[in-house]
Amino acid sequence: MRARGELLERVRSCFVQTRTWQHAGRYVSALVSRLPKRNGWSIAEYVGDVTPDRTQRLLNRAVWDTEG
Repeated sequence: MRARGELLERVRSCFVQTRTWQHAGRYVSALVSRLPKRNGWSIAEYVGDVTPDRTQRLLNRAVWDTEG
């Protein structure tokens, strides 16, 4: 858990918006969780979303500053 927090702090400057960075953190938590299946719907439920739209937006359309 601590390592995840440290990782997210290191990449925080890559995200233009705070809420995008926060959702990325929840997404990473879902990826390293013990979910039996990691797909759009199961990750959405794990992070508290009704649909996978927000996660799909994070992965496909979010603005990232790779030089962050």
